[in-house]
Formats: sequence, structure tokens, C-alpha cells
Amino acid sequence: MNSITRWLLRVYVALRSPVTAWRLCCLGVRVHGPCWFSSIEVPRHHKAITLSRCALDYGVTLLVSDPRPGHPTIQIDEGVYINRYTMVGPYCYLTDHEHGVEGERPLREQPLVAAATRIRSNVWIGAHASVLKGVTIGDRAVVAAGAVVTRDVPAGCAVAGVPAQLMPRDSTTSNA
Repeated sequence: MNSITRWLLRVYVALRSPVTAWRLCCLGVRVHGPCWFSSIEVPRHHKAITLSRCALDYGVTLLVSDPRPGHPTIQIDEGVYINRYTMVGPYCYLTDHEHGVEGERPLREQPLVAAATRIRSNVWIGAHASVLKGVTIGDRAVVAAGAVVTRDVPAGCAVAGVPAQLMPRDSTTSNA
């Protein structure tokens, strides 16, 4: 791509982004600081919008203290909090809710059951891992690729498997 094409592309994105931010503000979304959106989508829940593979309902919080490259999918109903220096591998799924299954109501009409998901600092979440509602992953924890985290992970621990289980520590190795 030559320099003129790159310049024209940057101008197009720069002009398009403020319009996108204005449209989001009209929907009740508060946009703070410089934000770039590649797409907006309204999923089947009419109260939710999608920003670049991230579904946000009204009144929820997505806080990414130090964003890193990757391709995570994050679905939020109450709050997903990702602290600094956390690495999220490609194709991960992070959520703070699940669908209810009460009574005889059709599944698509069930209310969502939500609990905030918290990922502390310096965490590594491997590719294709899933972190489900209400989970807290402690500082310096590691989630293996493909793991499904259904319970809290203590600080400094590693988990793997479906559902994720604590990995035994190898006493022959040291980080010192």
C-alpha cells in the first residue's frame, strides 16, 4: 500500500470515528477519550450494542486498563474488569452472565443472571479459553489455552482443563 492510499485511509477512519461516537452517544453510550470503532451491531437483545466484537448493555462497565492485541470476545451485562498487563489470547470468551432456566418459559425469554467478572493484573489467558460469570482471576495467574474457568483462580496459580482445575506446581523449577 503506497503512502497516498494509507493517508486517505487514515483520513477516512478519522472522519468516520467521530460520527460513530456521536451515534453511540445518541444511544446512551458515554465515550471517553480517543476511541476508534470498526463496527456497530445491534444484537437480538435490543438494549445491547456491539463495538468491534464486544456486546455492551446500557449501564454496564467495560474497563480495560492496558489493552493488548488479541481477538477476545467479551459479552457484558453487569461488568467485566480487566486490569493492567493482562494478556488475552486470540478467540477467548469473557462474560459476566448466563441465561436463566426457570420454569416452563422458553429459553429465549429467560432473564439473564449476571455477576461481575474480574481479571486482576499481569494475568495470561491462553487462546480459546472461556472465563464465565462471577469469576475472579488473581494477580499473576495463568489460564491454559482452551480452559473453561467456572470458579475463582487464586493469585499466582495456573489452571487448565474443562472445567478448569488448579495445575500442580513443579517443585524442581523456580522463578528465582
